[in-house]
Amino acid sequence: MLLRPRGSIASQVRVGLLVIASMAIAGSLAVLGLAIATEGKALRLLMGHAGSLGVPEAQIAALRSQGRLSLALGLALAVLTLVVTVAFSNLIAYRVRRGVQKLLTQLRAVHTPDVPPSEDLPEGDELALVRRELGRTLRQNQVLLQTVRQQQAFQRAVLDGASAAIIGLDPDGRVNLWNRGAERMTGFTAEEIVGRGDPAWWRLSEELEHLAAELSAQLGRPVEPGIPAVQEAAALPGFSSECHYRHRDGHLTEVLLGISQVRTPEGEFLGTMGVAQDLSRIKALESELTSSEARYRSLVDRLPDVVYQTRVWPDGRRAWPFCSAQFEAFYGAPPSVLEANPAYSLDKVHPDDRPGYLAALTEAAAQLSPVTWEGRSYTERPGEIKWVRVRRSPTRLEDGSILWDGLLEDITKLKEAEERLRASEARALEASRAKSVFLANMSHELRTPLSVILGYASLLARTPGRPAAEQGQLLRIQQAGEHLLSLINDVLSLTKIEAGRSEVKLEPFEPERLFSELEGLFHLTATQKGLRFSVDRLGFPPYVNGDKAKIRQIFVNLLGNAFKFTKAGHVTARAAWAEGSAVFAVEDSGPGIPVEDQAGLFTAFQETRRGAALGGAGLGLHISGALAESLGGRMSLQSAEGRGCVFTFTLPLPEIEGPMVGPGEHALPRLAGSGEAPRILVVDDSEGNREILSEILLQVGFRVETAASGLEGVEKWRNLRPDLILMDLRMEEVDGFEAVRRIRRREEAMATRVPVIAVSASVFDVTREMIVEHGFDDFLTKPLDLNRMLDLVRALLGVSWEREAAPGAAQGMGDITALGAQDPAWLERFAAQVKMGDLDAADALLAELPEAGLREAVRGRLRAYRLQDLLEHLG
Repeated sequence: MLLRPRGSIASQVRVGLLVIASMAIAGSLAVLGLAIATEGKALRLLMGHAGSLGVPEAQIAALRSQGRLSLALGLALAVLTLVVTVAFSNLIAYRVRRGVQKLLTQLRAVHTPDVPPSEDLPEGDELALVRRELGRTLRQNQVLLQTVRQQQAFQRAVLDGASAAIIGLDPDGRVNLWNRGAERMTGFTAEEIVGRGDPAWWRLSEELEHLAAELSAQLGRPVEPGIPAVQEAAALPGFSSECHYRHRDGHLTEVLLGISQVRTPEGEFLGTMGVAQDLSRIKALESELTSSEARYRSLVDRLPDVVYQTRVWPDGRRAWPFCSAQFEAFYGAPPSVLEANPAYSLDKVHPDDRPGYLAALTEAAAQLSPVTWEGRSYTERPGEIKWVRVRRSPTRLEDGSILWDGLLEDITKLKEAEERLRASEARALEASRAKSVFLANMSHELRTPLSVILGYASLLARTPGRPAAEQGQLLRIQQAGEHLLSLINDVLSLTKIEAGRSEVKLEPFEPERLFSELEGLFHLTATQKGLRFSVDRLGFPPYVNGDKAKIRQIFVNLLGNAFKFTKAGHVTARAAWAEGSAVFAVEDSGPGIPVEDQAGLFTAFQETRRGAALGGAGLGLHISGALAESLGGRMSLQSAEGRGCVFTFTLPLPEIEGPMVGPGEHALPRLAGSGEAPRILVVDDSEGNREILSEILLQVGFRVETAASGLEGVEKWRNLRPDLILMDLRMEEVDGFEAVRRIRRREEAMATRVPVIAVSASVFDVTREMIVEHGFDDFLTKPLDLNRMLDLVRALLGVSWEREAAPGAAQGMGDITALGAQDPAWLERFAAQVKMGDLDAADALLAELPEAGLREAVRGRLRAYRLQDLLEHLG
């Protein structure tokens, strides 16, 4: 069994050579000894037979000396051999060791390139080190080989997955790379193309010739078409060009071809790489974009207005990326003037209008919101000033500049038409005012003597002992006077409607109270004429939103006509409500209206034959129909001769919450102190609620602001800083909870905290604890308990009241006991106007009352529609 040598390789070499030398010396000595032994034996034999042989002694002595010399020479040769062998072995061992050390250094440099090479290796088992390093290197090479294979697979996947055609050429111009994109674009497989050196397989020869010609002109030396031209183009930094790749079936694909050289980090040229991107879709999009731009350009050029884009930088620089051709038609100058003077259009704005224009643009730029401005602008035409409407919308760009998209309209003719319209309206208003003044004056002039006539007629008719004939004459005078007064009132109502001064005032009211008033108003008339009278109602909620006064006037007109024409039977008012809409009807058992008389019945001054016979003016139905239309309804008639009449009208009457203040809470205190009153902000999306709360708080003495939404409430809080807020909870978009959350969040950086009282119609959805958790200070339910509301306001603001008003005083209600003691003639006329529902005429009669307190007490009841109360005091 062979033993593996141990120790350094030098030692092993030395030992080996010494063993060889020793074996050689031993052999030589053995041979020499054998020779000496043979020679000695021969000498001894010779000496034994010297005498017989006749050999001289001297010759024998010479032979002995020669033998000893040979032995010495043999020994010397052996020693010399040993010395030479040792020296030679050391030399060989040194050179072998140095070779092994260099091999180890190179092997270590393979896997530890960052460590500086060192040849000063310690002596030892160098062969073991070599074996270990060789094994280590082989393992690292296997890892590197695996990594290279993975990278090659990844690169191949990238190349084959790319949509572009990627083609590589070796230094000789032969194809050595042909990816799947190239196969799809040309139809040739890699097996068919790799190794070939002619690009004419997939390129057009004329394009290759054109490329060579361009490169020749650019480089100043001739360039051959084909591969030489491709290689020359690759040497140019960033070279790219548009060309065509040809498919094997003949169709062409337009591509963007980029060509570059492939070199090692040391600069060795490895070949050429070309990447061709398919431009078909891009070209189609470009074509579509060009067509679209042409269409929009044509559209913009056909618009009568100037369409433009202007860009403004923070340092004041301006530019005009686009301006339509109408610019020249408007200003009388070509759009090119904007290049020389980007502020041209601003300079043309009238000096009086320029500050407002700049302010509007500044605000729009700060808020990045669209702006519309109207003003005057000069043009290049001498003396011409045009009215313009500018619409601009800003967009902030990354560099801080603002790009404005704008539209410039010439509204000169519109302004001139508006001016003519204003002048015409002014003339019409003046004429209407003159007519109104005339009618008002005539009304006063007619009412005053008519009141005297009626008063004396009534007085004379009540004089005892007057003959019956005279009584009848006085009665006819009185009836004619009252009829004339009714005509005057109708004419005034008609004038208000035609002048547009009959405003609709929507507010919460109780339908039941309206119906009760109608019952009380016509009860006496029905009794006097022996007619059955009723007001039937069905389905009405407690509160609706509408114009109670106008609805009442319609009913009074229709019921007045019904009672006037009905001699026997009944007069019935009916009302039904469902889903926010009400249907009203007045039915009578009178003579009816023939079909031929129904046409134009709702036209002013149109009267039926029977109505004309009774002295009608034909205004009542016209006024009622006009009032119904103003309220969003329409009146209709169902009638036939001898079968009575049914007048019907339908109105929108949405159900709403009850009034903010509960019944019976009319006593209002007054705010004590002489300083500035606290400001209270009322936030509610119901106009009626805002109005009544404002009226109450104003009467108490507070300053009041209102907001119709939660968002507006937050803004008014920020701008006005109120001392207290009454906040409705349920509102669109930003409700009360969100509004208070925003206020409290902004108050975190402030030293003050505004008290906020929540107001809600629901007592089930919220609790006081929940309200406080959401940032409110307290909670009120609708309808409001007025006393509790004022107590909360007083507590949260720390104010005090000056005095308490007597119940009913806040509404101007006084004692009207003395009303029944007034002149009987006046009372009759006043009662007639109240029964007819003409409250304006009734109010005018109050001027004849001598006592001011009584006048105001009666006027308060008229305005509150407390008509039953008045009629009871009239006797």
